[in-house]
Amino acid sequence: SLQVTPARCDYAVQQIIQKICARVMDILEFKTIGRIDGILTPEGEIFIIDPNSFSGAGPASFLFKQGIQRHMNHTQLIN
Repeated sequence: SLQVTPARCDYAVQQIIQKICARVMDILEFKTIGRIDGILTPEGEIFIIDPNSFSGAGPASFLFKQGIQRHMNHTQLIN
């Protein structure tokens, strides 16, 4: 499957996605690191399909690739 970070959409849609993901993490009571997988349809619909509490923690995982996109090293991301 194709994994893209940050999402290929405009900034306003990214902000909506971030708010939805933060809400999902609150509802599921994720207290540390989480990864929320989802789909953004061509019509602009957002579907959350796979919330994960601290999964994919290997050094080459997508979680750490996302951290790199935000200029965070492994230690910064974990802390």
